[in-house]
Amino acid sequence: MIQIADLSADEITRFSGVVSIAPLEGGPALELAFGLANRGHRVPNNIGTRFAMASGCKIFTAMAVGSLIQDGKLTLDTRLADCVRSRPLHFGSAVTIGQLLNHTSGIPDYCNEELGDDYAALWRERPCYRMTSVRDFLPLFENAPMKAQPGQGFLYCNAGFVLLGLVIEELTGRDFREIVAERIFGPCGMTHSGYFAMDALPDNTALGYLSEDETDRRTNIYSVPLIGGGDGGAFTTAEDMRLFWTALLAGRLLERDLLDRFLAPSVRMGERGDFWHYGRGVYLRQERGSWIVSVEGCDPGASMESQVSPRVGVILTVLSNTTDGAVRINEILAARLSAA
Repeated sequence: MIQIADLSADEITRFSGVVSIAPLEGGPALELAFGLANRGHRVPNNIGTRFAMASGCKIFTAMAVGSLIQDGKLTLDTRLADCVRSRPLHFGSAVTIGQLLNHTSGIPDYCNEELGDDYAALWRERPCYRMTSVRDFLPLFENAPMKAQPGQGFLYCNAGFVLLGLVIEELTGRDFREIVAERIFGPCGMTHSGYFAMDALPDNTALGYLSEDETDRRTNIYSVPLIGGGDGGAFTTAEDMRLFWTALLAGRLLERDLLDRFLAPSVRMGERGDFWHYGRGVYLRQERGSWIVSVEGCDPGASMESQVSPRVGVILTVLSNTTDGAVRINEILAARLSAA
């Protein structure tokens, strides 16, 4: 197994966050923390610090939908309009749940980060503190035109996972975040994870910073919604991500046949090259005859990547409280894992 301590001073310069490499079959993880959770009070990050996940928690939304499929409440082929009756959508009858899950719905998005849209700019005219529920996001895209025909190809879409959060609420009659806590966090033992309001963060949670410069104290409190939802914004720890992957792969969340459908490649991600595909809530990269399963997220003041490499037998998680901090470190460590 590669060693985190092998990272050079140049490689970890300005990195703020936690790196964890855990054996897939169990055993102690290699974990190190860097940088500050609170710059103003000089509070360091530690291996148990909570970090924002940005879009990395789309996997939780996907698995919550999977649990409803398992309960017989819907299928991957169910039309969106058949799940969401309280809010007619002009694209509802054309789009399926499966297409929302693998980003092939073609529906309009409220922010196209893949094309470089500035997520923070959304909240300069719209008070981010008013974004507290799934339905608060609907006016941002529900009347916009389709971007493509459903099923035409992969187009990353945050709005699709907003709608999946709405589907969960419509089918259960309960708040999306309650369902994820009950069906995902609880069974996995993820006691330090949750959708926390930015103005009421629990103890040992890293503040998100807009710059990697430790002298810059600007946080992301005005750059992201007040609280997360179906498309992102949960908080987690490195240990909780290990618990999640372990429970998921052991079949404790979804039965094996259904889990295999969610973790199987369903659409090619052309812009990333021939080896990248998307499943349902997860990225998949082919390497030496096996598939690496991963999640990733990036918001102003938050970044994370977590992957399972069956060939090497490890879970690699990088969490950071800066915008791009996790990306660089993950690239270095993932490349070393690939070479192992």
